[in-house]
Amino acid sequence: MTLDRLKPSQKAVVRAIDCNQPSRGKLMDMGVIPGATITYVRSAPYGKGCQIEVKSTQLMLRGDLAAAIEVQQA
Repeated sequence: MTLDRLKPSQKAVVRAIDCNQPSRGKLMDMGVIPGATITYVRSAPYGKGCQIEVKSTQLMLRGDLAAAIEVQQA
């Protein structure tokens, strides 16, 4: 399952990140790493991304990045 498939308030564990190296590096710098638990906060307007929380930090991700993050429900 990918991050963009979660519903608000669902928690999941990051399993893999499948995107280019610069984007992957930025995500990892922000704490989105394999094994991290994230909470899906809400979808962005028009389905163009989402807001997540990881380690008490809230992030907005574009839809393509959210679709590149493989997760498993916690």
